[in-house]
Amino acid sequence: MAKIPNFNKKDLKGNKNYRNIGLYLLMLIITVSIISSFFEPKSITQQELTYSEFLKEVEINNVSKVTIVDNTITGILMDGTEFS
Repeated sequence: MAKIPNFNKKDLKGNKNYRNIGLYLLMLIITVSIISSFFEPKSITQQELTYSEFLKEVEINNVSKVTIVDNTITGILMDGTEFS
């Protein structure tokens, strides 16, 4: 007949402590992930336009902001997309 292992209360309490620590670590990781997602910068789509494409967007009033520095034109379209 197979021998039944002898568990005492001390062994079971030690396992419970490890399980509790694991649970608290899991809850901490989930909480940090949720909080960090709120502080993460939003991804901004940037589109590269040729000069003629830029002029077409200006003609159809699809440009909300334009910045010209040296030979570089950057700005924001009406839908919020950045371009350069």
